[in-house]
Amino acid sequence: MFARNGKGLTALILALALVLAAAPLMAAPKRPTAKPGELPEDLRGVEVAKSFVPYPGERVGFLQHQVGVVVIRHGRKGKAFFAAEGDTLFKGDIVYTLSGSRCRLNIKDEDIINLSENATFQIKLVFRDRK
Repeated sequence: MFARNGKGLTALILALALVLAAAPLMAAPKRPTAKPGELPEDLRGVEVAKSFVPYPGERVGFLQHQVGVVVIRHGRKGKAFFAAEGDTLFKGDIVYTLSGSRCRLNIKDEDIINLSENATFQIKLVFRDRK
């Protein structure tokens, strides 16, 4: 199976070491967080998760890019989480950017919405007018 001189085994071990070394790089995306006092008033007293919170609603897009801290909440009474690029957006989601933050939302793979710092944006209705 391996060459008699051990080169095949050495190559296999090196390849495995590279894959294992890269594993942390392929881990969950970095999610910038904030202290409770830095959150918008709408989120005071709300537990904000440090990982994506799945939701059974209609998918309408994703968080394409972010700088700084962005929080997504599934509706006014839903669960909230610190966002990361690539997170799915659902109908009814509310996107919050904190001080010094901004983000780009990609809606239905065609429309781009840019939010500056201290913004709040709720996705209420998504449709295409094909005129």
